[in-house]
Amino acid sequence: MENINFLIVDDSTTVRKLVKKVIETRFGFNRILEASNGQEALNIIKTKQVDIIISDWDMPKMTGDEFLYEIKNNPKTKHIPFIMMTTHGEKDFIITAIQLGVSHYLVKPFTPAELEDSIRKSWNMATKRSAPRFASLPPHTALIRVNEKLQIPASVVNISRTGVLLRAPYHQEIVLFGYFNLYIKAEKNAKKEYWLLGPLNGKVVRLEAENSISDEAKTTLIAQYFDPKQINKEAEKTFLAFLKWLNERTPDSIPAE
Repeated sequence: MENINFLIVDDSTTVRKLVKKVIETRFGFNRILEASNGQEALNIIKTKQVDIIISDWDMPKMTGDEFLYEIKNNPKTKHIPFIMMTTHGEKDFIITAIQLGVSHYLVKPFTPAELEDSIRKSWNMATKRSAPRFASLPPHTALIRVNEKLQIPASVVNISRTGVLLRAPYHQEIVLFGYFNLYIKAEKNAKKEYWLLGPLNGKVVRLEAENSISDEAKTTLIAQYFDPKQINKEAEKTFLAFLKWLNERTPDSIPAE
């Protein structure tokens, strides 16, 4: 994490000073920009490089959720990690922030250690998104195992070394920041040989409902971030071999025709 530009957005001068102090003392960085509301922050981003945004929710002129929406719906800025800090700990606010694409959500008051952890995780997730991601998988089935009794069928939308995006029926036991084991069975060739992957343990970092007919009919997009400390060596070895195999099925170049 070198040469990173932070942008702190909060209408409270005191809060901005405290967050700035944490960044300086915990990370040793002093490349820190400040704004008192979302509109001012957008003006800064137009002329200066910003690598991480730490923003309040309740602000005049442009609120934090409005600012988050503008950031994540602009192709030039949607990649920037966005940490929301707010007094709103209610479920509806958290869900709104997640749907808008927030990287981390901190409820005030929070400790310097919690802010440091959010910054590190947000930055690590952003840099790891550059890992090759595969969306065109061969015929496959996936299984989410939340516990010994609960197993939920799923399909892979895309997958990479660091995580996977799944589509699965809605279930109340799958919660944001909760953990589960993932198993995947993917067809290897026409001889009906298969890749058997798992258990791949990881944390839920995104939940997004795809429809709202009813809880029974609802499907959900689930982003799982793999926890390398919880994946055994044999499962990891097979998984890496699978990703290498997927990569070999990708053309080296696209010809000009």
